[in-house]
Amino acid sequence: MPTTRAHKPAYGRRLMMNIIEERASKEPNRPWILVPRTSDPKDGWKNITYGGGAKAINRVAHRVLDMAGQPQPGEFPTIAYIGPNDIRYIIFMFGAIKAGCQALFIPPRNSHEGQMNLFEKTNCNVICFDVGFKATVQPWLQERDMKAIMATSVDQWFPSEDIPVFPYKRNFDEGRWDPFVILHMSGSTGLPKPIICRQGMLAISDACHELPEWNGTRMWLQAWSDVCNLFYVPTSKADAVLLPPIILEEISQSAESTKALAKAKMVALVGGNLAQEPGDKLVQNGVRFTPFPIYKQPDPKMWHWFIVNSEIFGCEWRPTSSNPNVFEQVIVRKSKDPGLQGFFYTFPELQEYSTKDLYKKHPTLPDTWLYQGRADDIIVFSNGEKLNPVSIEGIVMGHPDVKGAIVVGTNKFQPALIIEPRKFPRTGAEAKELIDSVWPSVVKANLETVAHGQIGRQFVALSNPKKPFMRTEKGSIRRPDTLKLYKDEIDVIYDKAGQNVPVEGVKIDLSSEDALTRSLIELFNTGSMLLKPDTDFFQAGVDSMQVIYASRLLRSAFKAAGINVAAAAVATRVIYGNPTPRKLGRYLYSLVSSGQNEERKLEHEANAMQALLDKYTRDLPPMTTGKPPPENNHQTILLTGSTGALGSYLLDYMCRCPNVKRVICLNRAENDRERQTEVSSVRGLSTNFDKVDFLRADMGRSDLGLRAKDYDRIRDSVDRIIHNQWPVNFNMPVESFEPHIRGVRHLVDLSAKARKQVLITFISSIGSVDGWKEPYPGPEKSIKDFSISSTGYGMSKHVSSLLLEKATEKSGIPTEVIRVGQIGGPESNEGMWNKHEWLPSIIASSAYLGMLPKDLGTMDTVDWTPIEGIANMILELSGINKPVPLKEANGYFHGVNPSVTKWGSLAPAVKEFYGDRIKRLVPFSEWIDALEKSQEKSEDVTKNPAVKLLDSYRRMRGEGTAEQRHVDMDTSRTTRCSKTMRNMGPVTPDLMKHWCGQWGF
Repeated sequence: MPTTRAHKPAYGRRLMMNIIEERASKEPNRPWILVPRTSDPKDGWKNITYGGGAKAINRVAHRVLDMAGQPQPGEFPTIAYIGPNDIRYIIFMFGAIKAGCQALFIPPRNSHEGQMNLFEKTNCNVICFDVGFKATVQPWLQERDMKAIMATSVDQWFPSEDIPVFPYKRNFDEGRWDPFVILHMSGSTGLPKPIICRQGMLAISDACHELPEWNGTRMWLQAWSDVCNLFYVPTSKADAVLLPPIILEEISQSAESTKALAKAKMVALVGGNLAQEPGDKLVQNGVRFTPFPIYKQPDPKMWHWFIVNSEIFGCEWRPTSSNPNVFEQVIVRKSKDPGLQGFFYTFPELQEYSTKDLYKKHPTLPDTWLYQGRADDIIVFSNGEKLNPVSIEGIVMGHPDVKGAIVVGTNKFQPALIIEPRKFPRTGAEAKELIDSVWPSVVKANLETVAHGQIGRQFVALSNPKKPFMRTEKGSIRRPDTLKLYKDEIDVIYDKAGQNVPVEGVKIDLSSEDALTRSLIELFNTGSMLLKPDTDFFQAGVDSMQVIYASRLLRSAFKAAGINVAAAAVATRVIYGNPTPRKLGRYLYSLVSSGQNEERKLEHEANAMQALLDKYTRDLPPMTTGKPPPENNHQTILLTGSTGALGSYLLDYMCRCPNVKRVICLNRAENDRERQTEVSSVRGLSTNFDKVDFLRADMGRSDLGLRAKDYDRIRDSVDRIIHNQWPVNFNMPVESFEPHIRGVRHLVDLSAKARKQVLITFISSIGSVDGWKEPYPGPEKSIKDFSISSTGYGMSKHVSSLLLEKATEKSGIPTEVIRVGQIGGPESNEGMWNKHEWLPSIIASSAYLGMLPKDLGTMDTVDWTPIEGIANMILELSGINKPVPLKEANGYFHGVNPSVTKWGSLAPAVKEFYGDRIKRLVPFSEWIDALEKSQEKSEDVTKNPAVKLLDSYRRMRGEGTAEQRHVDMDTSRTTRCSKTMRNMGPVTPDLMKHWCGQWGF
């Protein structure tokens, strides 16, 4: 607005109503709004001046007062309006303000129940409507007693005769908290919620006149200056526009429309997120975007990156639990006066407002953010993994034939995609052709998302032409309503997968071993993995849910090929045991041609273990002498895996230990301090990390993935290392654990380079020697036999233990290995035993099945130890909480409870805890049979999690043979050296009930 220094407006302290009246008085003929003469903008535009607009507002104000009556002081009666999208909304809103009322604007798409709820919540007893909405309003009037007034035509709202002035006497301080209009939250998860917008919030845009240039750019309003903000570019000659994504997507499909839009000096994107591809296409053709309502983006190619002055607007960026690299924008109140923080006009009682908008930080540019969707868009799968679907949907919607896309999968085992075409196919062949056309976009999306979020081709479906996606007035998809609408279609997608129904395109070529290998590569390739015959599935990012699905597809493919194979022959453990396309192809080909050779398998595993041991011990560092021993006071401890369950307790106890000066935590993820705070607080542990350094590490690298200065600092200061980080997967072969075995060697190298004699305490597992067959307990000694481990997990721990033995023998590195048994839940009230482990899964599924096993096969002997006991034992054996000479802190210890009991003595307590939900105790074999029958219902994985571990339970099923018996472990040395284990009692029925209460199944 043109002005002079002498009469500079009080920007930010003006009510919109006062501005309109001032201009109507001083510049009555000044144009205010241009409105189309007809529905076709080519028919031209009608100029509404400030003088004409003010008369129309006065007229409506008198009419509203007649309808609603004189308001009581401090009250603002609600009066609703519904009509076509024209200028009457603006006039009605200001007329209501003058009359001391509040306008309620309601879209016709609301459900009847939702509309009644809005009327009730806002105490609305008057409604004004256009004649075209009479049928819409009639059912409302039948249910609710309201005064109804039919609105006259648009032209009659702008009388030529004089209208008595309706005075408005409130200044900014008096009127800033008055209601401006009532809207409601769109895209509901329940009934729509009314939102009162207050007049002070509108003044924030006015205040933006005074914002200084920041980071080389200006607020978009300043950059726009005084150009008009009209929509119809070709006919209105406007040179700046605000458009929602759905309109921009349509424009991007038309060269003529794009050319017209490119003439605008600025295009502001409002009301939603525009997909990358149509946005890039518009920019490449000359369209000049700026995000609304943030600072103007100076680089047109970065149109989708927002520039945010967090200090001015009070923004905090809080990492999400689903992805530490994605942040939720939270507005934190700066002062009692809302100032530029408009949220606090609407929610004055709050001290902070969670927008639920998610963003990713630019890797190099400060204060630059990329929108990543909504927190309430997050999909939580049945295994607890989380996925933000917005980027996937955006890439797919960039395809010119796609109108909409929605990723589904809440409480399912993996995601699926439903595509809404712009033009629906008429035949099955056309439908397949459309999916074929869109599939490269899905592959591109898979490349850019997490492994558990990748979408298989069999999980892509087209929408129902009779069920268009539900959309808001802005054109964005109403996710909750659309998911509800498509519930049956979603169930069909997953039912087919759960029943192993053969799906088109899933074929295996059994003509040769190489041909079968190529088929497997095609089966596993979802876009994010460029598999080769010898690529390890799990190092390439395949996760447990993809393995489950691949196992189902293999059974389906064999069936389609006319080959009958037992379910166990293509079970998930087979894929884990043959973790490359070539190995799996060789196994499957031998299966259908000549059968499997178990003896050859055992020989291969032994050779693999020997090869790994040789590889990582062949060039151990030479022995050095003269190093001082580690400190007993003022210790610096290096801890790996602090964010896991055991690691959290180890860290907590060390933070409390007066002998520990510093703890350096090495973990694989970024933002470990935030992650540690989260996991420790959930477990009721301290979150005071004043003496803790959190560093991101890659144990597979010789420098541990650390900066040189961090590595050198650790080398010069560390006293003890507790290596607790290890992936827990009982299905992967030993070769897949090589990066972690390599990490053990790198810790040996660190200890060798260190200034002191640095003790390495390796947290191993009883699983490393679970093949012990002698009639006496397994000794707390080295066991060289490679056949002693039954799983790749145990084998990897066994190899690592032998590696450390060699390091002690050849390099003089102080090492000790603690073979830990089953770690139970906490004895304290907070925290819990991980729900996804084998025993909690049995309990959860037992509540689902109504029966609990009265024995646990090979796991029937209960020598479990509460997690606090294991953590204390480790600190005692490693000399952290009390001095232990290095000559005693060496060799092997067993972290198993010396006081054992049987599951049969605990099962009745579990049954009693769950009451009628568990009706009977049954033999373990009978329970497994019931679990096998239940797995057909894939949608029940959340309530019936044990189906994911069915192979493990089958292996636990004991028939009394020597190979299946429980392995007893000697604990005499451990109990002699650890007071905690010496005093450890057995798991009791009361403790089992305590754990059941923590799980909350």
